[in-house]
Amino acid sequence: LAFLPFVGNVEASLMDKIFSKSQPVPTTIKILIVNDKDGALVEVKGKYKLYNPFSNGHLSTRFVGKRKFIQPMTDGLKWGEEFPGLHQLLIVPDDQSTTTLVDGIEYRGSMYIYDIGGSISIINEVDIEDYISSLLATQIKEPLPDELLAAIAITARTGALYQVENPKNTYWSVDATTVGYQGSAIVHPLDPMEHAIDATRGMVMSQSEGASN
Repeated sequence: LAFLPFVGNVEASLMDKIFSKSQPVPTTIKILIVNDKDGALVEVKGKYKLYNPFSNGHLSTRFVGKRKFIQPMTDGLKWGEEFPGLHQLLIVPDDQSTTTLVDGIEYRGSMYIYDIGGSISIINEVDIEDYISSLLATQIKEPLPDELLAAIAITARTGALYQVENPKNTYWSVDATTVGYQGSAIVHPLDPMEHAIDATRGMVMSQSEGASN
């Protein structure tokens, strides 16, 4: 029963497809983590690169972390320093160990920061495996058989893939407040659920050809 909420989002259009580790499937998902706020405290812990997501142009490479409040200004964003003419910013980790804290919550992956009408919205683009690890870390509390944990992991991954292919918005697939996404700090590498996610990596549910919907 613990994984039934994920099943409800998986429609026949996705189930009709057959996925395997050898087939190209989306590997990341975009999650809205800050929506229409005056600003946010953004701290990058480690090396990172800055881009303009509108043009995909590289702005700079930073070799040390940064902790500053980001906010919209009249002529662009301000994150400690000002970015004149830029109303969007992309932070990309330049090292596997680099993480980003947004208002005290730690995340892996990239951060898209947008000034929309004078308010800040932030989108976290993260590996799907990291995403489902975060979701399941808050939902699975009791010991369960390995087979059931594997089924939960596959179901959650299938639901995430459906959300990527059927996004809620042009810029993001899911809203963190709706799905319960709480970043990466809550994930425990030795947890049995983590082992099940790793053991089923890349596996999603499929429907055999000719089977009824």
